[in-house]
Amino acid sequence: MRFLAYFLLSLALSMPAWSQDAFILHTGDTRSFLEVCGCTDEQLGGIARRGTLIERQRAAGDPFLLVDAGGFVEGEEELDQLRVETYARAMAQLGYGALNLAGGDFHFGAEFIARLARQISLPFISTNLRQPLAGVAPYLVRPLGRWQVGILGVGAPQADQFVDPAAALAAPIAQLRGQVDYLFLLSDLSAAENDTLAARFPELDLIVARQALARREGRPALVGSAPQGTRLGRLKLQAGPAGDPILAGAEELPVSVALPEAAAMKELVAAFQDTVARRSSLRTAPPSPFAAYALEADPTHTYAGEAACRPCHAQEHAQWRTTLHAHAFDTLRQRNRHFFPQCVSCHTTGFGLPGGFALDQPHQALAGVQCEICHGPGQQHVLRPETANIRRSVDAEFCRHCHTPVQSPGFAPVEYLARIDHRAAPQPLEQVLHQRLQQQGAVELELFVMSLCPYGMEAEQTLLPLLERFGDQVKLQLYYIADEQDQAKPRRSQARTQERAGCAGQASSGEGPFASLHGQPEIDEGRRQLIALQDFPERYRSYLLCRSRQGPGGDWQACARAAGLDPQALQQEAAGPRGEALFRQNIRLANSLGIDLSPTLLIEGEEFTGEFAPLPLARRLCRDQPAHPLCRELPACGSDTDCAPPTGKGALCRDPNTPQARCEYYEPVPFSLQVLDSAACEACNTGVFLASTLELFPQARVQVRRLETPEGEGLARRYGIQVFPAYIFSADFARDPRYARVRHLLEKKGESFLLVPRLVGASWWRQRPARPGQLEIFAPAWDPQAEAALLKDWPPDPSGLRLHLLQPGAGPGGEEVEVRACLSARQPGRYSAYAAARDSAADWRGAAALAGADVEALGACLEQGQGRQLLAAAAALADSLELEPGTLSALLDNRVLLRRTRPEDFWQLWKRGTRP
Repeated sequence: MRFLAYFLLSLALSMPAWSQDAFILHTGDTRSFLEVCGCTDEQLGGIARRGTLIERQRAAGDPFLLVDAGGFVEGEEELDQLRVETYARAMAQLGYGALNLAGGDFHFGAEFIARLARQISLPFISTNLRQPLAGVAPYLVRPLGRWQVGILGVGAPQADQFVDPAAALAAPIAQLRGQVDYLFLLSDLSAAENDTLAARFPELDLIVARQALARREGRPALVGSAPQGTRLGRLKLQAGPAGDPILAGAEELPVSVALPEAAAMKELVAAFQDTVARRSSLRTAPPSPFAAYALEADPTHTYAGEAACRPCHAQEHAQWRTTLHAHAFDTLRQRNRHFFPQCVSCHTTGFGLPGGFALDQPHQALAGVQCEICHGPGQQHVLRPETANIRRSVDAEFCRHCHTPVQSPGFAPVEYLARIDHRAAPQPLEQVLHQRLQQQGAVELELFVMSLCPYGMEAEQTLLPLLERFGDQVKLQLYYIADEQDQAKPRRSQARTQERAGCAGQASSGEGPFASLHGQPEIDEGRRQLIALQDFPERYRSYLLCRSRQGPGGDWQACARAAGLDPQALQQEAAGPRGEALFRQNIRLANSLGIDLSPTLLIEGEEFTGEFAPLPLARRLCRDQPAHPLCRELPACGSDTDCAPPTGKGALCRDPNTPQARCEYYEPVPFSLQVLDSAACEACNTGVFLASTLELFPQARVQVRRLETPEGEGLARRYGIQVFPAYIFSADFARDPRYARVRHLLEKKGESFLLVPRLVGASWWRQRPARPGQLEIFAPAWDPQAEAALLKDWPPDPSGLRLHLLQPGAGPGGEEVEVRACLSARQPGRYSAYAAARDSAADWRGAAALAGADVEALGACLEQGQGRQLLAAAAALADSLELEPGTLSALLDNRVLLRRTRPEDFWQLWKRGTRP
């Protein structure tokens, strides 16, 4: 028996290596894809996770060969070249045994390939290369277990670098067939071209294609490669009856984000990220995936940002804020991908398009996937809300520009579109928590507050009872918002800070190392709560709920005793070194994230922006604590917007900003508002008025009509409208309680009401005769600041321009004003020079002489009273247009009136129009 054991052992030790399985690992069409953005758990790819699969294959002990079928170069910019170089170093470290060159791999030139081969020692091959290239072999022979494997590679003959593959392969195949045990080809060719080569060279055992192709059995077998490294191909070779290797299996291993990242590859990617973050020249915007769409291709359509959409689309905006789209840029920031143009283009709004997101302004209002991604650049729509200047909806193909198979491998249009259906009302917090619990079993909440902020206390009152109902399934972590006196923190965008009620602003004061908005008492309370949490976790929640119910002016010691805590011991610990250390550590998360709005709630790291507090405004809480410094000077309401009505109700603030201030709630009366606009007025803006109107009257049913339609012309005739845009309120509007506030702004027309024209900023006056190229400016006489702004861009050729000086009251304005009236009417080309010379001259005559004006003609104009006549005519014209004398206005072409305008606005329009 002992002899038999020794015999079997010696036989096992002498078994040839070819009894083991061997493997070919292959990739292709990787495009130097380094890392996924990490948006979803379904994403595939990343060189560091591929490295883990390769390490596991190496650890298994079976011999393997790692090859690439080509297509590793992609891009146009300096950043792309750096990315390709980084990827090339990664392939070298991973141990690639052969890299075929595809046509696209010469995108940066042949010298670029030669430099990579020389500096990084990459084993490039190309059997059909037109010209020999240093560092590129026509074929390679590699050991694989006991076998010798021959590897050839061909590029597509359509590329200039390559010759016909069949002609180039004949000699090497004949030479290698007797030298190797297994011969395979790495191919950049199409499916049909591969079939042609397979028929031409049956000596080949295998063809590994660059692109994804259906697998084919036989000889040669054919396998394809997954794009962008989403999967690692693995081919299993076993010894056949004669000992030669045969293909025994093929599979694709998914490079899942669930895989750990290989340390060496992770360091390479991190170094690349650091380089991009430091060098602004690498952050050039790539072509936008949406550039070919009509609105995006029109340079007159620019971006307004989601905040501009909210006034008219409040429900849709609130629902959007609860979606992952709203936080898409935050996803990149958390993963340090926010400097990468390829990622940023699908995580922001308008990147790569005029007026869109820019990498040098990462906190601007276009971060995230906002309304204007799907609906198109919306500035024109904000100014004039019409169906013609916005995109109402998109289809699934539009979404696939960003939801690609690589970035969203599980993208199902029906399911995904349902998630962003803005018709659905925002979900209340409790419903969101229920859904999360159903999906993952537990939820982690992070609440950021200032400890004495009434809004934050409302949030605590909301959350603490919810936690009781959900039990251990919901974990709440409280973080405080305060500053370390010697530390700076990133600032949030203003738009996000103002989206909902809360305590926001710069920390005001503190007596020690910290500062908080409400001073040292707020810091002390935060420290006490942290000590209570650490030392008495079972009593902490009772103490916190008691304090939140008390409000800012409550008695913390009473709450401590009620919760079973010793107030003296609690204060002593909070004021000591341990309380300082806990508070310092706690506030750093809010500071690192730039959170300065109390309350801010994160659910699993994502900000919750839906229905949150049961008491919508801190005023409701402060009414119970009128003696507290935070509430003592705060009336119940200062305006109607301070009154948060119940759902479906309206609210009015009576006796605002007085001790008697109170909120009254009422049933809003639905009414219709028809907007009658005209295409003849390029400058007319209806969006601002509609936004403010819908904010006050959300029940209004708005219809926008064009004058140039039969319906529009009918409305104009019915109401005798000659000034556009016009706003027509239905008779029901008079029954709304808020009507009394605005009735002085309306003119009754039959049963309806029209907004008086003087409130419209830009309007078109149809009854006035058209005078193309004419610009009449109405300016206060004289306001030095307004005149300086006006003369900044005063044209050298003022033909067609007329300046009207308006003065308060009906009396004459004195000789100086009359001189300027004469000069602007009779010698407009000298007006700018006269104004510049007036301060240095003793009188108007001296200034006129310095300006090169005709002094005698000006004198005659004064003596004949023409200056007074011109001022009177200007006043009469202004009155007919209902202009305000103290503001700057302009009349273009005698029809387009711009009230309360800026010089840059009418100069631009005038220059674009027809000049005489």
